[in-house]
Amino acid sequence: INDQGASGQQMRSFRVELANNQTTRLDANLDDGARISGSVTGTPQGWMTQVALVTGVVEISPDANLQEIFQGLADRMAGGVQAAPDGSFQIEGAQAGEYTVIAIAYDPESLGQTSKHTAAPVTVSENGEANVNLTMR
Repeated sequence: INDQGASGQQMRSFRVELANNQTTRLDANLDDGARISGSVTGTPQGWMTQVALVTGVVEISPDANLQEIFQGLADRMAGGVQAAPDGSFQIEGAQAGEYTVIAIAYDPESLGQTSKHTAAPVTVSENGEANVNLTMR
């Protein structure tokens, strides 16, 4: 899991399973990782937009609700941010690979009951830069 902490520190967690009281050592390279930037357009005025990065290519039904979108994706989350009011976003810390960027816009006055979403695949190359622009449906 990659996350930008409140102090600006990059945090990563790794799942390690050991059996029978075994011990191990895990060394982690906490480099800056890649930057994925882009914008989300078509969000109704006054709505909030969250942008999530999940590993692999994910197909999301156009009529899926928020619970359906994130059900089963928790273990694939690689990062996320709130988009700026102009729709721009930047997610840092991803490693090279295939991802899906999911943008979810919701009306804060409806407590998340009214929402729109869109998703697009993105490939992060070894040079650490990727750009993706999304349009709400």
